[in-house]
Amino acid sequence: MSFETRRLGERRLFWRTRCCLLVVAALSHCKQPADPPVPAVATTVVAGGALRSDPSSSQEFQQAHEREYAKGKMTAFTALSSHYIDAGKSLYLSVGSDAVVVVSEGQSDDRTLHFEVVGSDLFCRQGCGSHPGSVARYVTWDKGRFGIGASPQSGGGRVIVYDSQHPSRLAFDGLKWFSVDPSWAVHAKFEAIAHPTQVKLTTSRGRTKEPWKVGHLSFRRDDTTHRLEALSFSKSLLQAADKKIGALFLAFSDATTGKASYDVGRYIDLEATLVDGRFVDQELVLDFNRATNPLCAYSDHFNCPFPPKANQLDIAVRAGEKRFTQDH
Repeated sequence: MSFETRRLGERRLFWRTRCCLLVVAALSHCKQPADPPVPAVATTVVAGGALRSDPSSSQEFQQAHEREYAKGKMTAFTALSSHYIDAGKSLYLSVGSDAVVVVSEGQSDDRTLHFEVVGSDLFCRQGCGSHPGSVARYVTWDKGRFGIGASPQSGGGRVIVYDSQHPSRLAFDGLKWFSVDPSWAVHAKFEAIAHPTQVKLTTSRGRTKEPWKVGHLSFRRDDTTHRLEALSFSKSLLQAADKKIGALFLAFSDATTGKASYDVGRYIDLEATLVDGRFVDQELVLDFNRATNPLCAYSDHFNCPFPPKANQLDIAVRAGEKRFTQDH
């Protein structure tokens, strides 16, 4: 299982379990009708996993985030090389015991992975094991010391080679965080967009990514209301009526950006309730203590979207992850 997939799965399991316990506790103190009607507007707080500020849960999140980087085999700290494939092009990678090299089609053998972009779709043609054919999401292959990760990119594909013996992983001694501040776990109002639209975001590699703008998050700080665009990278989510929880992606910058925090900005991953497979208006806890750096803060091999202009906060968010330095 990939680092990205495992990280998302562990977060969802942890917070869903926590939310269920809170709901059960709440229901034990009140009477409910046998079949309560489904409200038109959902108000359950699911992001952050609590109905109140919880410093211990924020700290647990930060510790788990660091553990993934310290122990994960395919992370930003083990990224060895990256290969971006444009439409109509192919990539052949030969994986040996001590090296991964690019080869030509004529040099391919049973150790070779062959990737190809047809139109705007990425395919794994050879050496794919349990993941043959179309690569519609981030997929990884464990090759002993090395790992291979492939994902579709706007109009093409990307393949990253990971080395579990990478010097950056061996030298990793943790991340740097602002002190956990419960006041930065703010209650936010999420307003869903009835008809989500795609937006173009410039990336750290001069490319573009096109997530879906699915709503806005509004919160108050120091008697001022701030509004941020909420995005989703999952087109399938917008077409799946059976899903109950959806992932929101929030990229923002603030007055600490380029100073105490990373030069471009930071990210927050949230979960929100879906009704009939679509995001709806609801109340969320937006915990800035869980703001993390993009992967490109640690490695040039990643393609990180910059925050939209609408998400440039004019306040200093002294919560979450700070600027990363290997010798901090």
